[in-house]
Amino acid sequence: AEFLALYPEGLADSASGWTSWNAGDTTVEDIGNSARVCDPEQIDAESTCYQSCRVRRGHCDPCSWTTCYNDVAFVKHLLQ
Repeated sequence: AEFLALYPEGLADSASGWTSWNAGDTTVEDIGNSARVCDPEQIDAESTCYQSCRVRRGHCDPCSWTTCYNDVAFVKHLLQ
């Protein structure tokens, strides 16, 4: 039997080169300021800024720690 294995990688659209998946509830806009899990005073906003968030929202928040691309749609497309 032959097998095909796919290992998609999250996008690296940040200055740091970190890859991530938009899993929902991972950006400040998703969870709201009352549920912050990071201290924005301790984060370098430019190194954590994902360009997809800057384009989509017009700004970056240092506590938005994943890409803003629609990764659910991406995975659905892979499975078609």
